[in-house]
Amino acid sequence: MTTDDCRGVRDALDAVVDGAPPTATQQAHLDGCAACRAELTLARRIEHVLASWPTAPPPAHFAATVAAAARRETWRQEQVVDWGFNLAIGTGLAAVAAGIAGVVWVVGATARGGGAPHAAVETVSALLAAARAQIPVVGTASALLLTTLGAWWWAEERARW
Repeated sequence: MTTDDCRGVRDALDAVVDGAPPTATQQAHLDGCAACRAELTLARRIEHVLASWPTAPPPAHFAATVAAAARRETWRQEQVVDWGFNLAIGTGLAAVAAGIAGVVWVVGATARGGGAPHAAVETVSALLAAARAQIPVVGTASALLLTTLGAWWWAEERARW
């Protein structure tokens, strides 16, 4: 017998104590090794003692308390996500409003400075020409925004199932 044989039997002791029959090799080792046999006997005695101890039933309201705590935690996590999403949408809307206000300010300043509507038209034309170059960026940002809103809507609808 080697220490590897003992280690293999000791690794399988839990299964044997739980009721699994030992393999032929394990049984042969147990028949010839007093130390492993004593360890199996001790493990069976410990299992018997643990099984004979009385167990207290959980309180009647235990399951309801755990379920309520899980619902509260889920609700709290959803609130954090909702606040973050609302903050992101608000920031985006503020950026759009600031952009519109900037365009109005530039057009108004140009029209007041020269006093001619012609200057305002030239300014708007220049802004549109500059904006034309940004169409791919604006298109991509719009697609991302719509995808995000779609995913959010889908997640909210799925949560209601």
